[in-house]
Amino acid sequence: MLLFLLYFIFFIKKTLNYVILPFKTGIPDLDSDDSHFVFLLSNEIYTTLKIGTPSQTISLNIEFRYYPFFISKYDHKTHFNESNSYSYKKTKIYSPYISSSIYNKGILSNDKFSLNINNTIQYVNLPFLLATDFKENYLKETVPPGGIIGMNFFDDSVDKDKNQHFIKMLKENNIISSYIWSIKYNSKDNEGEILIGKKPHEIYPKIYKENIIKWTKTEIDTVLFGWELIFDEVYYGKYVEKGEEKNIDFKNKDKYIFDENSRNAKLIIENGMIKGSVKYQNYLKTNFIKDNKCKEYKEDSLIYYKCDLNAKIENLPSIYFIHKELNYTFVLDYKDLFIKYNNEYYLLVYFYDNNDNDKYWNFGKPFFKKYQLLFDHDSRNIGIYNGIEKKSFKGIIIFLFILIIIILFGITYYLYKRKFRRKRLNEIDEGYDYTPVFV
Repeated sequence: MLLFLLYFIFFIKKTLNYVILPFKTGIPDLDSDDSHFVFLLSNEIYTTLKIGTPSQTISLNIEFRYYPFFISKYDHKTHFNESNSYSYKKTKIYSPYISSSIYNKGILSNDKFSLNINNTIQYVNLPFLLATDFKENYLKETVPPGGIIGMNFFDDSVDKDKNQHFIKMLKENNIISSYIWSIKYNSKDNEGEILIGKKPHEIYPKIYKENIIKWTKTEIDTVLFGWELIFDEVYYGKYVEKGEEKNIDFKNKDKYIFDENSRNAKLIIENGMIKGSVKYQNYLKTNFIKDNKCKEYKEDSLIYYKCDLNAKIENLPSIYFIHKELNYTFVLDYKDLFIKYNNEYYLLVYFYDNNDNDKYWNFGKPFFKKYQLLFDHDSRNIGIYNGIEKKSFKGIIIFLFILIIIILFGITYYLYKRKFRRKRLNEIDEGYDYTPVFV
């Protein structure tokens, strides 16, 4: 009993499961005459999984705009071929209630997947949708990906088959311990990890020392059901070093402009840039573009800017997104918003043409590279590490209390057994005849 309780106290955390999906950034399928802006606009991140027996290595895109988890059946050379897997099982033909923008129908299926579970590669049987019929309009533009892992919200109100959502499927098959996940870029701009099932500091305790997490409810877009933040205040103005923004006097109207209308931001990691609001665009034109050697360009309905190498990019007004519930100020400055290519600086913020009512921001790769957010599909919360956890003796006190109870239980049990044995010995001694025997 004592050993069991000690094992429970010290090793219970090891039973909590998580999945790590390493990702890389793919090269977008572009035409020869496409501009570098079109290249920057795409952030096609993908992970590779081994599926079937014998295994087939398939690339799956990570998408914030979609929720389905599906594998494509299209080209046997680059896509999954279920006929070559003897562990593949077909469940039924499936037509989505909501029409997908990629496929018309598919087959509910099951097969073996190799996953990094608790930092160990394991093979597990998982359900998935095998997409078999694709939209004609979609095929005219591109070849279907090997599959998609959708990170958007699963819409229970219109689709009851939870096998279509990767995170829900992992949780309901007891592969992960919770619905919490996050995206972690590493030192390379185009690689990272998706951590699913546990908080980052629980997986990498040596990296994440600041394990106080602030949470806020995501704002649900009724059309896209997407991850979204609404900030309390947004300001444009002077660049400051990291950490100094806590002491900024935003009321100084000579240095900072308050934007009271453009406070919504959609989180879309497959976007390689930041989509700005029309008010920020007008502010840029007046306070930066005209004073630097920067030019405006147009690509279809999108507007972007390029600057000469001698442009003073450090004068780019920073953007401050203040979120009171998270108690955090997100800052995007010139270090985040410029990239050098072919002897020019590209501003990583674009705008829609002729849209005077555009108040939304779209946060893409530049934001995710700088800030690691946490997402909880169950509560639909977004979190961020905010502050160092103060040393607390609460956990130590609880541990000592339990240890004392265990020790007292052990002592009581030992004394009871000893007393019982002594009593038995005394009873035996009392039955002994002490009358001297004289010969």
